[in-house]
Order: sequence, then structure tokens, then C-alpha cells
Amino acid sequence: MKNVKLKKIGVSTNLQDEVLNNKELKQSVLIAENITITETGMNFIVKLNHQKIDLSLKVLGKHNITNLMLAIAVAHKLGLTEEQIRRGVAKILDIPHRLELKRLTSGDLLIDDAYNSNVEGFRNALEVLKGYKRKRIVVTPRIIDLGKDSEIVNAEIGYEIAKVADEVVIIKETNKKALLRGLVSCEFNKNHTYYAKSFKEAQKKYGEFLDGNSIILLENDLPENYT
Repeated sequence: MKNVKLKKIGVSTNLQDEVLNNKELKQSVLIAENITITETGMNFIVKLNHQKIDLSLKVLGKHNITNLMLAIAVAHKLGLTEEQIRRGVAKILDIPHRLELKRLTSGDLLIDDAYNSNVEGFRNALEVLKGYKRKRIVVTPRIIDLGKDSEIVNAEIGYEIAKVADEVVIIKETNKKALLRGLVSCEFNKNHTYYAKSFKEAQKKYGEFLDGNSIILLENDLPENYT
């Protein structure tokens, strides 16, 4: 089989007229656009040459669409139909504890991103959270393993949280002050900031906010021996 050659792959959330005015995207062989976050994942449109395919993905995060584009390109090259591609994408499931979307019995949503956390991953999770028109609750112990940059980076993350969240629950003591400093620097209301000594205590706290129209981001999980 001949090698698959792609001139360019573009991912855009812009409106259609803005996409058409972007020369780089116009020259792309494959474009993902009109990305919307839903109660079950993401919807988006793939422009493949002169075709348009409406797709639904049960996975969160625009970066996952970027990864998926390569698979779609290969599937198209191998001769799969639009319907086969659509069904294949719909079957993809999220990975446990990595932007895993869960619906609680209360009707509230929870984004479980507790497997691990780094700066880029935390920002991706906040971008996802921002897409929901619900009360947004961030629950996190902070990012670890940053060495001498720990306080600076966690303060920056606190600033980013403040731009998205309505309620914040900080777990455990390490870098609590750094996160709080970032929140305050973005003029986040300190009356909507809470502290918990454990995830069990944090769960009880964010449970007080649930109203059927809230979404919780659980970002990072640490063993109980971390303080």
C-alpha cells in the first residue's frame, strides 16, 4: 500500500465565514470545525476535501479531536464510507479518570480528571469546563512534582481557575496558599473558596453545591500520605 500523505490537518472552532477567510485552513486537506461540548461529549464537523461529516464523540478535549483527525484521514484513504467513519467515532469511549464525563444521580455532571495532572492537562480540563453552561465547581489538591517552580505554577493555575469556576474546593495544605494567591489575583470571591483535608471531606463539601445544574471538575488525585 502506498504511503498516506497529508498536506495539512487543521482544527478550528471558528464560525464558517472565519474559517473560509483563514488561508492556512483553506489549504488543509482535513479540517475539524464547529466544535461544541455536549452533555455526553463533543459534536463537530469534519471537512474532508469537499465532504462534510457530522460527528459525535463521547470523549472530551479538543486535543483529542486533533489526535482523531489522523485516524479519520487514514480511514478515508482506506475507502471507509462517511457512515462507517461516523459509527466508528461514536464507539470511542473515554479513558477512566482522564476527562471522564459522568452523570450523577442528582442530574449534575462530573468530569473525572483525577488520574494525574500537569499544567497543560489542567488547562485543557478548564477549557472543557468553560464550555458548560452550568454552575462550575473545581476540586483539586494542586499540581505536584514541579520542584522549585511549584508555587509559581500553582499560582498561575489558581488564576486560570478563577476565570472559569463559580466554586473552588482546595484539598490539603501544600500549595494551598499558592492556589489561593492566584485566585485572589483574578479577584475571585474568597467566600466561594473552601478547604478540605481529604477527598472524602471535599466530596461532602461539593455535594452541598449540587442542584441538578452543576458540573464538577475533579482535577488530580493524591494518595492520602501527601499533605
